Amino acid sequence: MKNLILFYYLIAVLAMSLSACDPPTAPKQNPSEKDSLTIKHTTKSNEEEKAPAKEPENIDIDDALMASLAWTDSLVKIYVNNSTNPLIQAAVKDSSIAWMPDNLVLTDTAKYLVYHLGHNLEDENHANPRFATDGWLYIDTLTRKLYEYDVVNEKLTLWINPNRN
Repeated sequence: MKNLILFYYLIAVLAMSLSACDPPTAPKQNPSEKDSLTIKHTTKSNEEEKAPAKEPENIDIDDALMASLAWTDSLVKIYVNNSTNPLIQAAVKDSSIAWMPDNLVLTDTAKYLVYHLGHNLEDENHANPRFATDGWLYIDTLTRKLYEYDVVNEKLTLWINPNRN
């Protein structure tokens, strides 16, 4: 098991160091969707359209990888305290909000650390404990921008802090 964790960690470190060599490229967007992008593949030309699209790769997060991405926790705190999502606001109001890193998604254009936001629930007799999802966040580890995941439309939307001057 330790070898598998080490293997994933080395892949993540290698991928991050290789991506630092080239500046990230933004995916094409429709003019009507200025601050939205899809986590599915985007095509750049007709030639590339003929090739099969590369699916995003998911990497489990271990302690070493999370330690290198510790800065993301403060970004999640800023989001939680300034979110306009009513589910997040309700969980913040009753102090039940919780979040946990889910995985690292490697795409052609970015590396996203995915956070699962929600709150814990259980029955009155403390039976059937579960985590209720209130939202998903994707943090681009290169640009340090935060995206809200729209489950219904299966797309990421750039989050801009409404309280930022």
